[in-house]
Amino acid sequence: MKVVNSIVNRDLTNRKERDELMRHVESGITGDGLFLILRVMSMVFSLNRNFNKNIRNFDGRYIFNSSDGSFAVSLVLGNSKMSVYKKKIENPDVTITFKNAKALKNLALSPKPDIFQSVINQDISVNGNLNYLYRFASMLNELQLIVKRKI
Repeated sequence: MKVVNSIVNRDLTNRKERDELMRHVESGITGDGLFLILRVMSMVFSLNRNFNKNIRNFDGRYIFNSSDGSFAVSLVLGNSKMSVYKKKIENPDVTITFKNAKALKNLALSPKPDIFQSVINQDISVNGNLNYLYRFASMLNELQLIVKRKI
């Protein structure tokens, strides 16, 4: 586990990646920022048994996009793997559309995202099974806890 922690810690604290992530966060996270977060999540999923134990046998296909069409990012979970794409995938289980960059930032970076309120406020719209969105929010929360312990 020490080897895994050092790899994750080294990758998460790489100055260039950290600076790029912070630039996206400070500017109101965009599709590229979400892609970067999902890539980090994918890496942690591969390396950290505690992170992937709750989703190891979970299959899900997600599309995250903006209402203005400026970005689309997809996440595929299956066969104990996590893959991230900078495009829309076929046959998603859920499509999450963000009203604007602030709505994306509120979901992706909030310590306790209020998904229900985001839907009611029309900051995000969900097409598909809402449980997949709750599962994703849980994964984000767990990722934040792991990152906070590393940095």
